[in-house]
Amino acid sequence: MNHRSQPGGPGIQPAPHGFAPQEPKSVVLRTQGALLLHEEPGALTVGALDNVLIAVWRRAASARCLAELETAIKWMQNQYPRGRSAVHIVHNGLRMPSPETQQGFIELIKRSQPACCAAVLLGSGFWASALRSATTQVAVHGHRGFEFRQHQDLREVVTWLPEKHHELTGVRVRPERLTTVLEAFTAY
Repeated sequence: MNHRSQPGGPGIQPAPHGFAPQEPKSVVLRTQGALLLHEEPGALTVGALDNVLIAVWRRAASARCLAELETAIKWMQNQYPRGRSAVHIVHNGLRMPSPETQQGFIELIKRSQPACCAAVLLGSGFWASALRSATTQVAVHGHRGFEFRQHQDLREVVTWLPEKHHELTGVRVRPERLTTVLEAFTAY
């Protein structure tokens, strides 16, 4: 069942005038029906697969990146007012988010109210442990009504997200399609 309905709805802010998703350059992403919502080369790529937002972080989040992410989220809220999920893929070695950036993420989570969210930390050791702690703090202080999981690789997300996403939003995302899109956006 697809819950796409008319844009808008109670409490949902419209996406900025003129915002429109783009068709990704990647043939793999196009054939899977994925959309490119924002691209800042070397820093952040935001895409969507149905009502799943995918953010790939290659550089520490900045105020500008958070603003672009919020624009993409607003578009997703308009397209899918009955529920969305998100996957954030963080490349190894990124600087820890500043307290201001963490607060920005908390406020963004409160406004966006995802059904479920996965953070994939593509690294290990002290870096991953410290970032796991920071993302847990953000999740705890953000929207309390969502499922949040942290993963070490994309396969872990694919074993958890499709079933939970369907349970909470009513929208099915095939695991093999999700795998293909997550891998393609990670390499984008």
